[in-house]
Amino acid sequence: FNSLDATELKSHIVVRDRKLMLDNTGLKTLGGEVKLSALYNTEDVAAPFMEASVSANDIGIKDAYESFMTIQKLAPVAEGMDGAASVLFDFKSELQQDMMPELSSINGLGRFQSSEIQLINSSLFNKFSGVLNIDDKLSNTFKDVDVEFEIKDGRVYFSDFETELGSIGLTIGGDHGLDQTLNYMVASEIPASELPSSLNTLVSGLAAQAKLFGMEYTPPEVFNVN
Repeated sequence: FNSLDATELKSHIVVRDRKLMLDNTGLKTLGGEVKLSALYNTEDVAAPFMEASVSANDIGIKDAYESFMTIQKLAPVAEGMDGAASVLFDFKSELQQDMMPELSSINGLGRFQSSEIQLINSSLFNKFSGVLNIDDKLSNTFKDVDVEFEIKDGRVYFSDFETELGSIGLTIGGDHGLDQTLNYMVASEIPASELPSSLNTLVSGLAAQAKLFGMEYTPPEVFNVN
């Protein structure tokens, strides 16, 4: 982490058998509360490692991104986001000589929850809205995000989760890596009323042409777009 202001810090610390153990550690920071249990193991001096279980409640996303290098590397999508989130994360990692985690060695499981996330500035969001040509109608707020994730060998895998951007329903899943590659599927349910006029005109034209051939085609009220 970079500079971090914390209050009400408490912890039980045990050093034994070349291990340092933190138990029932708690602190308040970034607008919320963090609880931590961790083990730092130096039995093999040439290859120290750590194991940790972290519970964070109502932490500011923007502040967390700016404070933790690990979040910047493992969750670059958090840049440009704001809001509060709760995270459960159990992981294991090798450590480098400067005591920083070897990011490619992190393996763990977690869960991320937030009632509301605002996209202040997101290139991914801009790309998504630009492809659909509905950027002027999209809300910039995700609602009720609840997603489980796994970190394995330098990649972060998200299970499919449902959320909403205004009146547009989304199901999102996939993975991204430390190598800055993305592999996501976004399944969207877009009300016809939210489509740009050019697309609605096209759909209406297809319905009219179908009628000329004796076929009845009623444009759907909701379009499914992957």
